[in-house]
Amino acid sequence: MWHVPGELHNVSLRFMRHLMHLLLLLPPQPELGWKILYNTVLFIYILSIFRWRFAFNYEVIFDAVNDDVSRVLDLINFVALIVGHSVMATELLWWNLSDQRYCNIIYKIIAIRFSILFSITIFNCISTNTSLLLICHLYSELVFTLRCMEFSLHATLVLGFYKELNDVGNDIVMRLSNNLLASELNLQVQRLAVLQQLHQLLWKTHRDIEKNFERSLIMVMMKCFVDSSVMPYWLYLNSTRTNALAMQLYTATEEFGKLLEICIPCWICTRCDLLQRKFHSLFHGVSRNRLRYEINSALLKVSTQLSQEKSQFNIGGYLTLNNKMMGKFLFGMISYFIICMQFRIMFMGKSQAHGVINLALLCQNASLH
Repeated sequence: MWHVPGELHNVSLRFMRHLMHLLLLLPPQPELGWKILYNTVLFIYILSIFRWRFAFNYEVIFDAVNDDVSRVLDLINFVALIVGHSVMATELLWWNLSDQRYCNIIYKIIAIRFSILFSITIFNCISTNTSLLLICHLYSELVFTLRCMEFSLHATLVLGFYKELNDVGNDIVMRLSNNLLASELNLQVQRLAVLQQLHQLLWKTHRDIEKNFERSLIMVMMKCFVDSSVMPYWLYLNSTRTNALAMQLYTATEEFGKLLEICIPCWICTRCDLLQRKFHSLFHGVSRNRLRYEINSALLKVSTQLSQEKSQFNIGGYLTLNNKMMGKFLFGMISYFIICMQFRIMFMGKSQAHGVINLALLCQNASLH
């Protein structure tokens, strides 16, 4: 795998790039004119959808006039969606400079995610009156899913490289633990030097991936957190007001999809960190042949390089993608859902109290007349 980088790149994210072209995220040619045209179309689309969305001239599952809490949550969700869409599209047009790579498992997840999203949207279009609202959000949701899965593909490549590095490192350590001739020892020293260079290239790839996704990952985390916190609220509201099965199925499916989009990269990044630490610890147990200067020097160089950084993907310097962050994400999601429910209960209680007071005043005025 290390000896055919050209072939690796040729069988990389070709399908992902085709999807981005179909969704009008990437122009057919990387010229300046195409980029300006795509940015202009994106600006017109966002401006028009903002104007239509804030007018509330469509069907919703809540009282758009009196239910202030639901209206604010709905608009926050929408703003997070559109702002994230614009940031990702702009980043792909102007800052997307990294190499593209592939992973068949992630492709299957993308296909399943897109199929479910399309199917549940069509089902709601047939069964409910909120079809225009869902279709309006569908394009931006696809952009979010595609960008998140693209990062998962790149992270999966890093994971695969670490697995190969560990396999090669284990083989070198096993050979160094035996009695070898001088020529064989020199060969292992050369392999250690090549291994060190490969690891250095992997670090550069790691940092390039972070740089390429530093804006998108912030928007993905923000949008997924908002969605996963609010979707249970919409599910509860729908079950108490309209009890529409199609909309309940849509919110439940989207909740699962958003959690899946966060869990996959968090698990992959955690595995990368574990494999990097395992790779670092390989060379500490070599005791035989350490008196030879060439062997000792090569092992010290590799250990020094591995101890300089950790294999962690940072989100713009604010968060680190791993299972620990996933736990905090779930805890925050549950907390904000409880807060939303408390706000609604308090708001509905005040509304009912005002309604009783107004009714009493009306009855009192009627009795006086």
